Amino acid sequence: MIAAALAVIVIAGLAAASISAARTNREAANLGAPERAIHEVLEHIASDLRTNNGDGAFRCGQLGSRVINGYNVDWRTYRVTLDASGNPTQQATCGNASQQSTLLVRGQTTDGNAQFTRETLVSLTRGTTPSLISFTSTLTEVRPGDNVTLSWRLADNPPAGTITYLDGERVHTDTTTLTGTTTVTITETATFELVADSPFGQDSRTVTVDAGNAPIFRVLRTTPERYIPGEPLTFHWEIDPAPLALTNARRLAANQVAAQNLPTNGDRRATGRSTVTVPASQTGQLTFPFTATSAGGETRKSITIQECPRPTARLSASPDRINREGSINTTIVLSWSLTNAASATLTVQGTDGTRIDRSLAGLELTTGELPLRILVPEGSTYSYAASITAESECGRATAAPEQVTIYAQADEVYIPKPEPEPNPDPDPDPDLDDGEPKWPPDEPETCADLDWDHVYCACYDKGWDPNHTGPPEVVCLDRN
Repeated sequence: MIAAALAVIVIAGLAAASISAARTNREAANLGAPERAIHEVLEHIASDLRTNNGDGAFRCGQLGSRVINGYNVDWRTYRVTLDASGNPTQQATCGNASQQSTLLVRGQTTDGNAQFTRETLVSLTRGTTPSLISFTSTLTEVRPGDNVTLSWRLADNPPAGTITYLDGERVHTDTTTLTGTTTVTITETATFELVADSPFGQDSRTVTVDAGNAPIFRVLRTTPERYIPGEPLTFHWEIDPAPLALTNARRLAANQVAAQNLPTNGDRRATGRSTVTVPASQTGQLTFPFTATSAGGETRKSITIQECPRPTARLSASPDRINREGSINTTIVLSWSLTNAASATLTVQGTDGTRIDRSLAGLELTTGELPLRILVPEGSTYSYAASITAESECGRATAAPEQVTIYAQADEVYIPKPEPEPNPDPDPDPDLDDGEPKWPPDEPETCADLDWDHVYCACYDKGWDPNHTGPPEVVCLDRN
């Protein structure tokens, strides 16, 4: 393994020229007085960070000032990431402790009108180890003398000093794409090991390439690539026996599917396909083994396929029932959630003639809402049947449509008939008593032109007379 610690790098000035922290005091003394003051502050902070493994008063995100030799040095600590060549990129946040494998401390001071800046990189032992995402070969079965290409890729942000080795020999990894390739000649069956090494640890992967005269499965695949229980699955194969003749080929029994002999074609390639029905009881990951035999030996090859996921759907309405007096004019909301859906359709059918067929896309294939206007006239009842179906990218549909029914009933408004108003005056005509005229009237009126000595009563309205059809008259009666 590479040495357990990296040298602390000091990047000098804005030009980013660097010197090692291990340089002698004599070399540091050649700096100007302002830079020397910054250098001393950064050395002190770097030492403290290494002692406390990134914690303490100078941890990431902290800032402050220190006076050295009469110079006020402002400092701040940042988190940086480094590519495979150790080139730093300053990050906007400190992240968590495991992400702080490398810190940068920047110091600044002024001398008159001149400003001086220096930086120090500090590698910490709590840094994460490098990670290999993939390591593959273009072929895993070859004839002796064939070439294969090995390819690999590192995870993002490898720690500083990461180096890749193939079987102990250093190989190049692009510092931008973090990928690498190399071509090797296979003379016999070999297992290759790729190691990503750093001061914080290492990661490794292996790949085996078989070489010999046994048959080689050049093609072994299925259509569809993911199976659906209870539905057909087709195997495709191509077997290369050269330079020898293929004597036997077979798909072995597995997953409640019976074995099958495959056709041979002498020393020429044998190609073919066959279709089976995967039992409905089989779920999850299934592995089907194959064999091919020649005088050069027997080759065993397996193909593993995943079950096509069934999408699920949930549908609801809020509210799903409306019952009120008078007409209804309101909005309800249909809400849904989906999993494993590559396509989906929402359908609404109302007894009022409403019809919605909506294809869902984008974020709606996960969650969504649809406002639905409900208009029901007084005295009517409408219902709306909503359903949603979905299909996964490998063609499997929901077990059954998810459904919800919305009821809307608008009752007639009951308006009671008004009670007859009582007569405020039980005897509205003072001159009537059970249909007979009162005599004399209770409230006589005076007649100016009569002789008061002969007036029996005052004037009164003759309207009380039931036989009177004309306008009211005033009658004055003589005493005699």
